[in-house]
Amino acid sequence: MYPPEIIHALKDALKTAYWYKSDLRLFLQACEVPHGVIATQAWHDPQEYKVKIVSKVIDDLIAQGDAGLGAMRRLIKGLLGIPSFRHLEVLEDGPSKVSNARQSVEHLRELVLAHDSELIVEKEARSVLQDKIVRAFDKRTEEIERLRARFFELVALDDPNKRGIYFEKFLYDLFLAHDLNPRGSFRIVGEQIDGAFEFESTQFLLEAKWVKNPLGSSEIGSFAQKVERKLNNTLGLFVSLNGFTGEGLQAIRGSRPCTILMDGQDLAIVLQGFLDLRELLKRKIRYAAQTGNPFFRASEAFRDEA
Repeated sequence: MYPPEIIHALKDALKTAYWYKSDLRLFLQACEVPHGVIATQAWHDPQEYKVKIVSKVIDDLIAQGDAGLGAMRRLIKGLLGIPSFRHLEVLEDGPSKVSNARQSVEHLRELVLAHDSELIVEKEARSVLQDKIVRAFDKRTEEIERLRARFFELVALDDPNKRGIYFEKFLYDLFLAHDLNPRGSFRIVGEQIDGAFEFESTQFLLEAKWVKNPLGSSEIGSFAQKVERKLNNTLGLFVSLNGFTGEGLQAIRGSRPCTILMDGQDLAIVLQGFLDLRELLKRKIRYAAQTGNPFFRASEAFRDEA
């Protein structure tokens, strides 16, 4: 088994190399960490932070003795072979996150090479393990591409009722691809909810509209009232493909927002891979919390880069 300094460095590299818990889980699966170790973690518990999950996974492998050593070797090899940290660049304060990840991985590399020079061959060709990691992330990219193709099929539909139903299913699959634990449409007494999902410590209700004209304050306000009648940790996401009227947006400002808004341009930016959906949700929530304005546009994320 590895000495304590390598164990600590491994934990630090795991928590900095992947920012989201879903990406961390994908990496663990690609490295063939035993299913029982992965499945027992509380991935969707908002109180179970990534650092705790990393510590529990490594501690579980250590407890397995020689049986867990192989998985730890694969994790180390996978981390040291990460070709780039571009998945961190698009996040808020991305350069700093990339720098921290590189420093953690390089520190792990120094300790491992000193401990076991045969563990890593610096100039070896990309291993089967690295190919599996790349394929795992490519699979997610392919799923987004399939969703983008489905979206164009929806645009071509002439039946607005059928398109609305398919649009809800499309959003469900989009949330599923981003590991947001979605739920389909459901009805409670006096209310129809288009769907629900989880993001970090918050439960979200979904309203999805694909109608010809931008929506005004009455539609936004009606959905906001549904959200307000739920628990305090509940927010709403209102998706309107053709956006919202200026009067509607102006009318809902000034009060404490419980709903964030998304339009077709936001969705297009996500489907084109320019901004991760989870990162967009994070920025929308923070913008609403700081300004009282529930509509942060995805295009604003690139203003500082222009």
